[in-house]
Amino acid sequence: MDKRMKVMIGVLAFALCVFCLSKANAASKALYYARHFGLWTLADDSGLEVYALDGGPGVRTKRFAPGDDLEGTARDQANNAHLLALLEGRPHEDRGARYVCVAALAHSDGSVSVFRGEAPGVVLEQARGGRGFGYDPIILDEASGKSFAELTAAEKNDRSHRGRAFRALGEALKKARGSTMSRDAITPDKVAPTEDGKALEIRWKDGHRSVYEPRYLRLNCPCAGCVDEMTGRRTLLPSQVPEGIYPTAIHYIGRYALQFVWSDGHDTGFHSFETLRKLCTCSECEARGKEG
Repeated sequence: MDKRMKVMIGVLAFALCVFCLSKANAASKALYYARHFGLWTLADDSGLEVYALDGGPGVRTKRFAPGDDLEGTARDQANNAHLLALLEGRPHEDRGARYVCVAALAHSDGSVSVFRGEAPGVVLEQARGGRGFGYDPIILDEASGKSFAELTAAEKNDRSHRGRAFRALGEALKKARGSTMSRDAITPDKVAPTEDGKALEIRWKDGHRSVYEPRYLRLNCPCAGCVDEMTGRRTLLPSQVPEGIYPTAIHYIGRYALQFVWSDGHDTGFHSFETLRKLCTCSECEARGKEG
C-alpha cells in the first residue's frame, strides 16, 4: 500500500471515529434529559479538530491547555497559546483544522435525530481580530481570508459549524411539520377512569378515544428509574409491577404531559401527550403504526 493511500485511509478513519464520538456525546446528553422530563430535548457536542494533532483538541476543546483553574479569557488565551506551541514550525499545509458541531434532538421514547455542521479552517501562526471567542483569533476561514475573530456576526453565523448544524435541524423540522399530528390532536380533552373503573380513558381534542390498562402504562414508564439512560434498554421488569396496580393521582404537567402517581409508590414518570398517543392500542392506531 503506497503512502498516499495510507494517509487517505487514516483521514477517513479519523473522520468516522470523531463523528461517532461527537454523535455519542450529543445523543447521550439529549436522551438523559428527554427521558428524565418526558420532553423533546436538544443538545450539542462542539469542538475544534486539528488534523496534525489526530483530531485534538477534540473533546478537550474547552480545557486543552494545562491548568484546570483557568476560566474565561485566561482559559481561551492559554488554549490558543498551547495550540500554537504544538504547531510551531509547521507549514501552512500541515495546519488544517475544522470546527465541528453535532446537534442531537431526542424524544423520551429513545428516538434521536442527529445533525452535523462543519467549518473548515487553518491554524494561523498568530492571533488576528478581536471578535468571537475561544480559538477564533487563530483559526483562518480561507474562503473569506479572515480569522473567525475578524468575521462580522452575520458572516460568522453563515459560516459557523453551529449555524450549519442547527440550520440542518431547522430544515428537518420544517419538513416534518406537515407529516406529524397537530398540537390539538395530541392534547387531551378529558382524562378519566372508564365506566367500569378498570382502565384509564383519554378523549383527545381531535375526537379520538384511547383506553389504557393501568399496568400497561406503568410498564411503559419512560423515567430514568425504568429505562437505562445510556442504552435505552427498559430496566423495569414485568415481575416488578403487580397485576392490580392503579394510579392514585394524575397531574397535568404544563400543557405537554401527565404525571402518574402509582399505588406502588412510583411517581417520577412523566408521560408526554405525544408518548401517550403513541401508546394507544386501538386498532386504528396500531394500523397507523404498521403503516409508519
